[in-house]
Amino acid sequence: MNNTIKLSLPLNPAYVSTIRLTSSSISERMNFNISEVEDIKTAVSETATYVINTCTSLNCNSFDVTFKMENKTLFVDMLVPTLCADFSESPDNISLMMIKGCMDEFKINKDTINNFTNISLVKMKG
Repeated sequence: MNNTIKLSLPLNPAYVSTIRLTSSSISERMNFNISEVEDIKTAVSETATYVINTCTSLNCNSFDVTFKMENKTLFVDMLVPTLCADFSESPDNISLMMIKGCMDEFKINKDTINNFTNISLVKMKG
């Protein structure tokens, strides 16, 4: 199975539920177990919420989410304006600890030339 789903959403907390529901549906379709589905939903919604809450620029009005299903692995990429993706690595950042604990991989890649950041989350079955 190799499918990709792309969403473009406003940077508005009201749309976190859309991402959460989409991630749940995709995870269940890929036959992740209940615990893995919950991990994915939690990590994706925490990431989106963190991005929305830390966005300080008036020029930031939307972000893109791509779900890629490949064999037994779900890849979730959030492309956000760099100003909206300032994940603090401090030990006090509970959101970041939750996200890392729920997913197999979590990476942040900043494109300073285009002022976008790609936040990558990966979950493997089993």
